[in-house]
Amino acid sequence: MSHQSGIRASAELIHAFSKCKNGSVRLLKVIIKHEQLTEESCYPSKSTWAEDGKQCLHSSLVDGQPCYLLFRLDTACAVGYEWMLLSFVPDGAPVRERMLYASTKATLKQEFGPGSIRHDFHITKPEDVRFGTVEKLLQEKSSQNVVDPSIDMGNELSTAQINHHQSSTLRAPFDNAISRGVRFPIDRDALDALAQFRDDSINYVQLSVDILNETVKLEEAAQVPCDQVKAYIPKNCPRYHFYALRKDATNTSPMVLVVFFYTLPDEGSSIKERMLYSTCKGPFLETVERVIGINIHRKVEVDSKETIDEQFFRGLLTPTLQTESSKFLKPKGPVRQRGQRRLNNLTPT
Repeated sequence: MSHQSGIRASAELIHAFSKCKNGSVRLLKVIIKHEQLTEESCYPSKSTWAEDGKQCLHSSLVDGQPCYLLFRLDTACAVGYEWMLLSFVPDGAPVRERMLYASTKATLKQEFGPGSIRHDFHITKPEDVRFGTVEKLLQEKSSQNVVDPSIDMGNELSTAQINHHQSSTLRAPFDNAISRGVRFPIDRDALDALAQFRDDSINYVQLSVDILNETVKLEEAAQVPCDQVKAYIPKNCPRYHFYALRKDATNTSPMVLVVFFYTLPDEGSSIKERMLYSTCKGPFLETVERVIGINIHRKVEVDSKETIDEQFFRGLLTPTLQTESSKFLKPKGPVRQRGQRRLNNLTPT
C-alpha cells in the first residue's frame, strides 16, 4: 500500500477545516469512513487550550476506534493558529485499519494545511490521549529542540540543511551513476517520518525510490509489531525499510536496535529498478545517519519477504549491540541459496 492511499477529505470536512482557521474550534476528530476522511465530532473553543484539553481530548475517543485528533493550541504562526495532530491507532486495531490510517495521514496534513500543524504524535494507548500526557510530550519535544536546532516542534527537519547536504552530490544520469552511487532528494513526508522514527514515536518506516521523479518517497510509517512487518512488504517492488527492534514483543521497552533492510523481490521489478535501489542506498544512508541523526546498528539485504518474520528480527539481537554503524558484507559464496539474508557484523566506518 502506498503512503498515498487515495482517500481524500469529504466536502463536509473541507468546510470544517475552514472553520478551524478562525479560532472557533478547539478539537476536530476525523475518521476514515466509506473511503473518505470524515468529520466525526467537533469541540468548540471555550477557554484556554489547557482547560479545553482536559475536557475534550480523552473523552473524544471511542474504544478501539482509530482516529485523527486535530487540537488547536493558543499559539500562532505565520499562517494562523498552531495545531497538534494526534494519530490514535490502538495496537488492537486490525492490520488493515492501521495501514490505512498510516497511509492516509500525509493526505490529511496536506489538505488541512501542513504549515499549521506544529506537533505530530502517534499514540496507541487511550490513556495517553489525556491532557497531562500530551502536555508532557510537548515539553519533551521542546527540550529536545533546544539540544537539536535542526528539528522544529513538529518533528520536521531543516529543509535547508537537508538540501545542502543532498546537493553536495550531483544527480547523474542512471547509466553514469551505477559505478559511484547517486543521491536522490528525500521528500518532505519521508523526512517527517524518519524524524518521528528517530524520536521513537514510530518503529517502522518504509520508503521507495521514485525513478520517474528521482526522489526517495515515503510508503509506510507506523507502529508495527515485529511479527507483522511482513504484511507491509510488497511482493513485487524493492523497498527500503527501517525498524526499531526492542527487547520484548510488546514494543514498550526502550529502542535497542535500529535495523535498516532493503527488500529485492525476485519477480515484478526490472533490472534497472533493482540496480538503482542498490546505487542510491549508500548516499541515502549517509544522509539518514549524518543529517537526520539515525544511528543504524544493522544493515541487511534480503531477496524474499518471507524471511522477514519475528525470528529474523530476534536473530539480529545478537551479537551484542554496539554503537558503530555497519557496512554491507559481500556474499560469502554460492553455497547460500537466494532468499537468505546477508547480515554484517558491526565495523567502524
